[in-house]
Amino acid sequence: MSSANGQTITVCGNVFRLVETIGRGSYGTVHKAINLSSGAAVAVKMIGKDKLRRPHERQSIEKEIETMRVAVEQFENGHPHIVRLLCTKESQHHIFIVQEYCAGGDIAQLMKANNGLKEEQARLYLSQLASGLQFLRSQNVVHRDLKPANLLLSSRNLATAKLKIADFGFARELGSEMMAESVVGSPLYMAPELLEYKSYDAKADLWSVGIILYEMLVNEHPFLVVDKCHATNHLALRRNIYRYFERYGHVRLPKKVQVSPECEQLVEALLRVDPRKRISFEDFFRAPFLLPPAPSDAEAESAAGLDNSEDKQPLVAEKQPEYGTL
Repeated sequence: MSSANGQTITVCGNVFRLVETIGRGSYGTVHKAINLSSGAAVAVKMIGKDKLRRPHERQSIEKEIETMRVAVEQFENGHPHIVRLLCTKESQHHIFIVQEYCAGGDIAQLMKANNGLKEEQARLYLSQLASGLQFLRSQNVVHRDLKPANLLLSSRNLATAKLKIADFGFARELGSEMMAESVVGSPLYMAPELLEYKSYDAKADLWSVGIILYEMLVNEHPFLVVDKCHATNHLALRRNIYRYFERYGHVRLPKKVQVSPECEQLVEALLRVDPRKRISFEDFFRAPFLLPPAPSDAEAESAAGLDNSEDKQPLVAEKQPEYGTL
């Protein structure tokens, strides 16, 4: 499929030239492409129909498209933290999904390049991830494959880049009281209940979020190596998880990682083996760690000085941009 680079395709009346392969999956490849009319860069996912041999594989692609389409319909310019769908096309041999191009790469690449992230950077990206998950929960959608490589950054400029949840191929509709049994996703980010082939609910996504946050802060997986035992498959990973909890009782960050109590508490609440004891989505969305940091003493004094001004003028609220117009 890499030989497709250089070719042009027409989707929804637009002609795109494929210029670079930026991702590969079981069903096809993802290419950076250029709109020959506007010069804008997009990402084109090319899915070979011959790879969709079972009905559920076709259904997973349809669910991916539907999830992104709803995000576009409900928010002007799409949800700010869900990769934006532009258009789709089906030909005799392929399904094409054209979506926004995220020039900043993904969180996995960012962590590797910087040996992990500082707490404030992790807080920013986790709050944006929470915003995207809040939308998915409103649609009763469980992602089931959350991992750093599926969290894209909209720009190379980290000061303005926004995190975007991508790759909804494993997503499925699951209400708050519903349970599922099919096992999908990346083993390193799977909740223990999936590794044990047990029924699971939407809280499986929260375990994945906990692993992602831990990796952001520590730049390593909490259960990949336990007592010098390397997890080379999902059975070994499951063994390591239970060995870890037998020894420590709960997840703890290494002493070398200095973070706020709110951050450490959230890591522990997300990474609980028993999903019944794991933090709920409601409590996760309002977790203290996700709130903006308190102002510094200097900022607080400055604000107090403004409040005590004798010439205080009535405040006129500026019109805020609608959510999703960024």
